[in-house]
Amino acid sequence: MRILIVGCGLAGVSLAKAFQNKNISFDLYGSINDHCASKISSGIINPISGRNHVLSWNYERYVRAALSFYNDSKEYMKPMIIEKYISDAHAFKNLELEADEKSKWLEIIGDRTIQIKHAYQVDIPGFLNQVHQELLRSGNLKNERLDYAQLVFQDHSVLYQQMEYDFVIFAEGIEAIHNPYLKSIEFIPNRGDAMIIKTESVPREKIVHKGKFICPFSNETFWIGSSYDRIPFSVDPISPQNQQVLDAFANELLGSSYTLITRKAAFRSTTFDRRPYIGSLETHPNAFIFNGFGTKGASLIPYMAMTLVNHMISGEELPKEVNINRRKK
Repeated sequence: MRILIVGCGLAGVSLAKAFQNKNISFDLYGSINDHCASKISSGIINPISGRNHVLSWNYERYVRAALSFYNDSKEYMKPMIIEKYISDAHAFKNLELEADEKSKWLEIIGDRTIQIKHAYQVDIPGFLNQVHQELLRSGNLKNERLDYAQLVFQDHSVLYQQMEYDFVIFAEGIEAIHNPYLKSIEFIPNRGDAMIIKTESVPREKIVHKGKFICPFSNETFWIGSSYDRIPFSVDPISPQNQQVLDAFANELLGSSYTLITRKAAFRSTTFDRRPYIGSLETHPNAFIFNGFGTKGASLIPYMAMTLVNHMISGEELPKEVNINRRKK
């Protein structure tokens, strides 16, 4: 078996590692210099979701897979405590009533303040850089964008630049909107703005969530973000309005005790029900999609990459919640 993977963000790289672990041949196409959401991801893996502070969907299953995956060759995933401030007094009161049953995951530590336990953070940029360099040395990563016009689908194979593959997997993130084979699949561009700062006023052992997040980032910097705007892909990813909100957050939290390094923004790919799209295309059964992870890529992708690989190798059933066939319903 030989696989063609399109996209070298976190989704494509994770598939490459999953196939590599199974000793299955693959080529990965994508430019490592292209801007993508993975490169500015905070890498936060949070067990608690939403205003009702419920356990994230299948969290324990996904975090086990993520721990094994990211720490396979180097410590890229570290346990963190999230210190969260809850502005809504009514929501905090409800949480107090439920605190005992949620004690495994959170603890009330002050007035409208909780600690979220069993959270993690992944150095996504560091992880990507290491795997990119490994795959470049092995020759598996072709540091160029795939030319869709050169793809030739046959009954039981795919041809690209005189190389024959059993399957192709499209894992391009938001760039999928330019993929002619995915025109019938709707992705919702979701903009995320962030700012990178340096400061001595925040410990690197915890994440603070006070409407926005501040957390450690690469090269001794900190990440502040993020926004969640569903806007057309044609709009500039950097929003002056969102950046003003982040500036206000930084000033409130840190005063003047920080230095702005840079501002970053990118589009995430999301779906109508906030679940990824995984599975083979109805029009081309030997083409697969692996996309739509939105803000949950760091936690979902490792498990889902292994799930898709097992599906392709041994026919293991894909979870119905992520199977692309659910669109028909």
